[in-house]
Amino acid sequence: MQAKEPEHEEAPPKEEKQESKQEQQTEDQFDESSPQFKTYRRVLYMIGKSIKYTIWGAFGIFLYHMFLVKKYEKPETAMLVSQPFLEAARFIDWSIYDFRVLMTMPGMNKMLPDRMSIPGQPM
Repeated sequence: MQAKEPEHEEAPPKEEKQESKQEQQTEDQFDESSPQFKTYRRVLYMIGKSIKYTIWGAFGIFLYHMFLVKKYEKPETAMLVSQPFLEAARFIDWSIYDFRVLMTMPGMNKMLPDRMSIPGQPM
Protein backbone atom coordinates (compact mmCIF):
# COMPACT_ATOMS: atom_id res chain seq x y z
CA MET A 1 0.00 0.00 0.00
CA GLN A 2 1.14 3.43 -0.84
CA ALA A 3 0.69 6.32 1.50
CA LYS A 4 -1.47 9.05 0.07
CA GLU A 5 -0.37 12.60 0.44
CA PRO A 6 -2.88 14.96 1.97
CA GLU A 7 -4.83 16.93 -0.62
CA HIS A 8 -4.97 20.19 1.28
CA GLU A 9 -2.06 22.62 1.33
CA GLU A 10 -0.35 23.74 4.44
CA ALA A 11 -1.14 27.21 5.78
CA PRO A 12 1.53 29.81 4.93
CA PRO A 13 3.75 30.93 7.78
CA LYS A 14 2.79 34.06 9.70
CA GLU A 15 5.70 36.06 8.22
CA GLU A 16 4.29 35.76 4.72
CA LYS A 17 0.88 36.89 5.94
CA GLN A 18 2.42 40.01 7.47
CA GLU A 19 4.33 40.81 4.28
CA SER A 20 1.20 40.44 2.15
CA LYS A 21 -0.71 42.76 4.53
CA GLN A 22 2.03 45.38 4.17
CA GLU A 23 1.98 45.09 0.38
CA GLN A 24 -1.81 45.41 0.39
CA GLN A 25 -1.60 48.54 2.56
CA THR A 26 0.90 50.19 0.18
CA GLU A 27 -1.30 49.31 -2.79
CA ASP A 28 -4.34 50.81 -1.03
CA GLN A 29 -2.48 54.10 -0.60
CA PHE A 30 -2.45 54.57 -4.39
CA ASP A 31 -5.98 53.36 -4.97
CA GLU A 32 -7.89 55.62 -7.34
CA SER A 33 -11.00 55.40 -5.18
CA SER A 34 -9.30 57.25 -2.33
CA PRO A 35 -10.27 60.96 -2.27
CA GLN A 36 -6.70 62.21 -1.83
CA PHE A 37 -5.49 60.39 -4.93
CA LYS A 38 -8.37 61.66 -7.03
CA THR A 39 -7.81 65.27 -5.98
CA TYR A 40 -4.11 65.03 -6.80
CA ARG A 41 -4.85 63.53 -10.19
CA ARG A 42 -7.51 66.13 -10.96
CA VAL A 43 -5.16 68.99 -10.12
CA LEU A 44 -2.41 67.61 -12.35
CA TYR A 45 -4.92 66.96 -15.12
CA MET A 46 -6.19 70.53 -14.97
CA ILE A 47 -2.65 71.96 -14.90
CA GLY A 48 -1.75 69.88 -17.96
CA LYS A 49 -4.86 70.94 -19.86
CA SER A 50 -4.36 74.62 -19.02
CA ILE A 51 -0.73 74.48 -20.21
CA LYS A 52 -1.81 72.67 -23.39
CA TYR A 53 -4.54 75.16 -24.28
CA THR A 54 -2.34 78.13 -23.39
CA ILE A 55 0.36 76.93 -25.77
CA TRP A 56 -2.16 76.33 -28.57
CA GLY A 57 -3.70 79.76 -27.99
CA ALA A 58 -0.31 81.50 -28.10
CA PHE A 59 0.56 79.61 -31.29
CA GLY A 60 -2.71 80.73 -32.89
CA ILE A 61 -2.05 84.36 -31.92
CA PHE A 62 1.47 84.07 -33.33
CA LEU A 63 0.13 82.70 -36.63
CA TYR A 64 -2.33 85.60 -36.83
CA HIS A 65 0.55 88.07 -36.44
CA MET A 66 2.62 86.16 -38.98
CA PHE A 67 -0.28 86.54 -41.43
CA LEU A 68 -0.37 90.28 -40.70
CA VAL A 69 3.37 90.61 -41.36
CA LYS A 70 3.07 88.75 -44.67
CA LYS A 71 -0.10 90.37 -46.02
CA TYR A 72 -0.19 93.95 -44.71
CA GLU A 73 2.20 96.73 -45.57
CA LYS A 74 1.74 98.25 -42.11
CA PRO A 75 0.57 95.47 -39.77
CA GLU A 76 0.63 97.85 -36.76
CA THR A 77 -2.58 99.44 -38.03
CA ALA A 78 -4.50 96.15 -38.23
CA MET A 79 -7.06 95.11 -35.66
CA LEU A 80 -6.05 93.16 -32.51
CA VAL A 81 -2.29 93.61 -32.74
CA SER A 82 -0.01 92.72 -29.85
CA GLN A 83 3.43 94.32 -30.03
CA PRO A 84 5.46 91.36 -28.59
CA PHE A 85 3.77 88.91 -30.95
CA LEU A 86 4.25 91.29 -33.88
CA GLU A 87 7.97 91.61 -33.13
CA ALA A 88 8.29 87.84 -32.79
CA ALA A 89 6.50 87.33 -36.13
CA ARG A 90 8.78 89.89 -37.83
CA PHE A 91 11.85 88.19 -36.38
CA ILE A 92 10.73 84.75 -37.59
CA ASP A 93 9.88 86.19 -41.03
CA TRP A 94 13.31 87.81 -41.25
CA SER A 95 15.03 84.60 -40.05
CA ILE A 96 13.29 82.53 -42.71
CA TYR A 97 14.19 85.09 -45.41
CA ASP A 98 17.81 85.27 -44.22
CA PHE A 99 18.16 81.47 -44.12
CA ARG A 100 16.71 81.18 -47.64
CA VAL A 101 19.17 83.80 -48.93
CA LEU A 102 22.04 82.08 -47.16
CA MET A 103 21.24 78.70 -48.68
CA THR A 104 20.26 79.76 -52.21
CA MET A 105 22.36 82.80 -53.09
CA PRO A 106 26.11 82.69 -53.74
CA GLY A 107 28.32 84.16 -51.07
CA MET A 108 30.02 86.55 -53.49
CA ASN A 109 29.51 87.96 -56.96
CA LYS A 110 33.09 87.59 -58.21
CA MET A 111 35.67 85.03 -57.24
CA LEU A 112 38.58 87.10 -58.52
CA PRO A 113 39.11 90.86 -58.51
CA ASP A 114 39.16 92.81 -61.76
CA ARG A 115 42.44 92.76 -63.69
CA MET A 116 44.63 95.75 -63.26
CA SER A 117 45.20 97.71 -66.45
CA ILE A 118 48.91 97.67 -67.12
CA PRO A 119 50.12 99.81 -70.05
CA GLY A 120 51.36 97.63 -72.89
CA GLN A 121 49.47 94.49 -71.80
CA PRO A 122 46.47 93.26 -73.80
CA MET A 123 43.26 92.77 -71.91
